[in-house]
Amino acid sequence: MIKEFISNTQELEEWKRTGWKVYKSHSKPGVIRKLNWTAMEDRLKYNLLEKANKLTMPVLLIVGDKDTKTPPEHQKILFKNLPGKKELHIIKGSPHTFTAKEHLKEVKGILNKWIIEQKL
Repeated sequence: MIKEFISNTQELEEWKRTGWKVYKSHSKPGVIRKLNWTAMEDRLKYNLLEKANKLTMPVLLIVGDKDTKTPPEHQKILFKNLPGKKELHIIKGSPHTFTAKEHLKEVKGILNKWIIEQKL
């Protein structure tokens, strides 16, 4: 069975039971990816929000509005918890990976502006 993403509790339980999340790659058409349950167990050990207020460097977040792996709603929560200089950009129509030319062009523009502003 191929999973695009975990959209409900039943899919999450199946991943835990079988030990694998199997899904189609969006960035490499025709490729099937397998993610071991231990990856989820590792993720559950950490809470980024607890330490987000300690990140003192400038932070740039770019996310697609169709991203199901790191959804914009989650990025907004992180963004609110970051101190200091920060920017959040949501790319309309983009999934987790930026592969469409128009999305890549927008990301490039954001990055170029960010780098110039940071004087990096």
